[in-house]
Amino acid sequence: MKELSYSEIVSIENNLYRKIIKYINDYFMNLNIDTIDFHYPNFSEDKASKAFDFWLIMDYITDENKTFITHILEDNSSNFSFIEKSILKEIKDVYLSLYEVIRVKNNSIEVFDLLNNEKHKLYYDESINLLKTGDILLGRTGKLMDYKVFLGSFSYLPSTSKNQFINIFFKEYNKSIKSEFIDIKTYLKLYSINLYKIYTELMYELIELDEDSSASLYDEIDLFRDYIKNFLSSYEVDEYVDNLMNFFELYLMEKDLDLYDIAKIDFEALAK
Repeated sequence: MKELSYSEIVSIENNLYRKIIKYINDYFMNLNIDTIDFHYPNFSEDKASKAFDFWLIMDYITDENKTFITHILEDNSSNFSFIEKSILKEIKDVYLSLYEVIRVKNNSIEVFDLLNNEKHKLYYDESINLLKTGDILLGRTGKLMDYKVFLGSFSYLPSTSKNQFINIFFKEYNKSIKSEFIDIKTYLKLYSINLYKIYTELMYELIELDEDSSASLYDEIDLFRDYIKNFLSSYEVDEYVDNLMNFFELYLMEKDLDLYDIAKIDFEALAK
């Protein structure tokens, strides 16, 4: 088998996730996702949907006490290619955590897992994500063929909320292990939904979100989407909206700015 480029592997990964969602819809039609208490900031419907879908793929436990990936590997692996099954075997135990970028160099970044006190060196494609030292990310790291990377999408947390997130997490973790001890990595895998809730509450707290400001943000995103969909494919529209929301979370929120302030930003100076 010929060696695959990183872009080819990412394409296989994205197609695989779509295939798993279809598998879930086909084989678990009785799953009522509306009853799942999943929290994510409602700044962008696309981004929230992607976060939920990836959590569903990676961490949701069915009535048979299995993740969907385990179901696929045990019960339905014949419908997936050799490469797809290899990827699933590698990522099935991956867990959600909070990371800080500590170094960016060429095509690699070093991140520190703030909840497990571990350092990871990851492959980094700056054409996809523009990261800098000090960025705080909620996401999952894992091996994708020959590359160790962030899997799926990650969420930016303003650095001012880093310590608060860590403190809340460990209060909840220490409280949970009083009845039954489990290590942190196991907890992160089993209760990742709690991390999304912490993240969501902190993001809302940061911008003091009320119904009016939420509606205003939605309106701004909808105007942007309606404009660019006249020129771009639906896939490109989703990518542009995701990038806009990442910039909002990574930069604008830190500066107490909204989307309309983008026109005032000197992007050449920002990129230096």
